[in-house]
Amino acid sequence: MKNWILSIVFMLSLVSGIKGQHVSPWQTVRGESFVVLYQQMDSLNAQSIHQILSEDFYSINFEIGAELNQPIQVFIAPTESGFKRMLGDSFPHWGEAVAIPVNQQIIVKSPRWHRPSQHM
Repeated sequence: MKNWILSIVFMLSLVSGIKGQHVSPWQTVRGESFVVLYQQMDSLNAQSIHQILSEDFYSINFEIGAELNQPIQVFIAPTESGFKRMLGDSFPHWGEAVAIPVNQQIIVKSPRWHRPSQHM
């Protein structure tokens, strides 16, 4: 009986903690000077991007001489419609990524788009 009551109290605390909060579909992987934002289906791609940036970020940054006010946000767009929402229709359909320096953002198409065996 005691365990049953504790279970109910625990479940109620979870519900009340979540109630009224917006749950974002975006997850993050953070580096020192960047953050990769992705949705669950792109978790492996996010880890890959994180690894590449972790290894090469400082040498690339040194070469281009960028000054960062905040960490660069790298968004992995999960779908074509999501990519268009982030950028608008003026971006060429053949483009794979775009940098928005004023916002310190990079938006990339998910590599999953080119894998016919995976559904979007």
